[in-house]
Amino acid sequence: MDCLMVFGIIYENKTKVSLLYATHTISINGFTSHVNIEAEYINESQHKTEAKFVFPVEEDSAVYKFEAKIGDVHLVAKSKDKDVAKKEYKQAVDKGQSAILLRETSTSGDIFQCSLGNIPANEKIHLQICLVSELSCEVDGAVKFHMPFVLNPRYGLKPADENYQNAPKPKEFSFNASVNWNSQIKDIKSEHPVKVDYQDNKCHATVRMAKEFSFEKDLLLQVYYEDVEKPQVILEKGDENSKGMFSKDIMMINVFPELPQVKQSAANDYIFVIDRSGSMSGEKIEAAKDTLLLFLKGLPSGCSFNVISFNNDFEFLFKEGSREYSEDSLNEALKFQKNLYASGGTEILSALKSLSDKKTISKFPSTSILNN
Repeated sequence: MDCLMVFGIIYENKTKVSLLYATHTISINGFTSHVNIEAEYINESQHKTEAKFVFPVEEDSAVYKFEAKIGDVHLVAKSKDKDVAKKEYKQAVDKGQSAILLRETSTSGDIFQCSLGNIPANEKIHLQICLVSELSCEVDGAVKFHMPFVLNPRYGLKPADENYQNAPKPKEFSFNASVNWNSQIKDIKSEHPVKVDYQDNKCHATVRMAKEFSFEKDLLLQVYYEDVEKPQVILEKGDENSKGMFSKDIMMINVFPELPQVKQSAANDYIFVIDRSGSMSGEKIEAAKDTLLLFLKGLPSGCSFNVISFNNDFEFLFKEGSREYSEDSLNEALKFQKNLYASGGTEILSALKSLSDKKTISKFPSTSILNN
């Protein structure tokens, strides 16, 4: 089984399930995003089968709609108690009916798993997922949109069942995003080549893929707005045909408060705690190392510092305790930072407890934790 698994259907070894196409339609309005994912599969085997649809989501995203069409059967997911949902799903499958069961994985809140029962032979499966999320604003002013495509290995998460094959990549894939802002959109960046078209005096933009997407990493868009610090109001009109909260108008207000600058003493003690467990593998550990590098090179003169990294165990940069910031101590820290790699478990508690046993210059050192 591969270490990285593309989102989608995983299926029994004796079954062949092909992903015909996948469409991602994204709407970014200020600091919120709406994602509509549609995918169509076909069970090319000569018998009924059961499959799992697995997909990663951002931790602060909310999935509010999941529908499946299996042949002529249209299934709409409803929120129910976990045990009740499992029981009803099993009863439907035992009766030979097509059914779906959507749930978070027990080990990770950012992975959803959907069980699809009794998919007929040579039948198509059309899936639709809708989710919303609030977007963060980075230090450089970029509003970050993250679309996960890859399930990375993480502590406590077992690999896919040995009886199941990895998710197939789509034969056809389309990605379309629209970006809207009250003022001008200054720029839209992505590591993957994208084509950006601006309209309405750059208050609206559309984003498409400029070349084929590889599915080897997640997709990240960085949107730079004009006047991002000014108060903004977004109104979402309710649907008169819906019930409950979806029938009501919803307003979101973004305010960037002006916080007074507090002068800090340079004679301080800085402790950096960095996670190097298996869940940090790939881009995450590299991002953490880059962040640590910025911290180390930006420390004020006259301060002291130390670094502790952890997975199943922990390791201090300076075993005797915090050391004064100097050219020599910085060079040691840079060697330590360069050699960090991700593996093992996430035993953070013992690492934090060990801090109280180490010598610090300040009674209350400033502690920063770098993890995923």
